Amino acid sequence: MRRGGIRALGVAIKQIGELSADITPELLESDLNFVGVIGLADIPRLDSKDAVKAAKKAGIKLVMITGDSKTTALSTARKLLITDSEERVMTGEEVKSLSDEKLIEVVENYDVFSEVTAEVRSRIVKAFKDNGYTVAITGDNAINTQSLRLSDVGYSMGKSGSDTAISESEVVIKNDSFASVIDSVRYAKGIYCKIANTIKFFFSSCASIILSIILGSIIFGTSPFTTAEVLLLVLLSIFGTSIAMTYENAEKTDIFNKSDGTFGIFSTKFIIDVIFNSIIYTIITIASYLIAFRFNISPSTFTFVTMMFTFALSGVVLRKENINFKDLPKNKILTIILGAVTILMILITTLEIGTLAAINFKYWLISLIIAIFAALIIGAIRSVRNRS
Repeated sequence: MRRGGIRALGVAIKQIGELSADITPELLESDLNFVGVIGLADIPRLDSKDAVKAAKKAGIKLVMITGDSKTTALSTARKLLITDSEERVMTGEEVKSLSDEKLIEVVENYDVFSEVTAEVRSRIVKAFKDNGYTVAITGDNAINTQSLRLSDVGYSMGKSGSDTAISESEVVIKNDSFASVIDSVRYAKGIYCKIANTIKFFFSSCASIILSIILGSIIFGTSPFTTAEVLLLVLLSIFGTSIAMTYENAEKTDIFNKSDGTFGIFSTKFIIDVIFNSIIYTIITIASYLIAFRFNISPSTFTFVTMMFTFALSGVVLRKENINFKDLPKNKILTIILGAVTILMILITTLEIGTLAAINFKYWLISLIIAIFAALIIGAIRSVRNRS
């Protein structure tokens, strides 16, 4: 029965006469007649297996810590696809036999810990933390309080959890479902991904303006943008789009792709992405200036209009790890920013505000096409790099 993950409960009976105050527990529990065994199957919830698959796809290491016997624990782990190898199961007694240093050394080699006491559970949590893991743990009773306290994030069960466990946890799962734990990770990683994408876009855009001014001064002897144009670019197109990107729905972000938002902000990959995007934006700026010269239109105005569109459309592309235009209307702030940029460009090219000159609608359309092309190139290359 244990091999099938079924807990065995023995049943015995004893016939006695009338109950009286003289009957003791010892008397009741002696000379019993064995009747049989009841098997209690702890069937995993239907959504648990899918949650385990999703967690593994996201790069999360799952470890099962239980008081069940080794055989029962392994059977359950196999049903949930946590592990299929008996070699990756360690008992509580085996943990007790190890020093803290040795446990830290070997703990990553195991996916299941069986026959575990509260003390052993806490040692396992500490060993993973000492290996550099951010540890989240679930618990539903007073025995788990110490490990909940030691973990980085403690999850308690809202329905079956004790008040003690709930008071020691950071997150309470109302429906007692492991799938909800994974959903919370999904949401948190989605928020992190939004922050990373927004910072990356903001730094890339601002860096490209600085590079364009430096290169333009060297190549053309003048800056591609006036001071007023730089101010408008930063405040409306860059800053406005950055704010709009933070309103993206985190739950819809594809965070279970390991490449999505899992790298550290200001990590090597992050810095490479910023440099790459900055170079693309700078190339578009210089190319727009040259195109304006070629068609004998105002270089400053044409370049300004092109980059206003480019930065705004880049926000649409970079708000998710994969290019997706279908749910753009759901991000109302970004939709408003795009509309405001379009209206502003029409006004500027019609009324000749400030130092900006009027440009023909044909060239206005060309600047928009260039911006769309640039944004799609950035998004496509980013998607390819994420899959590699």
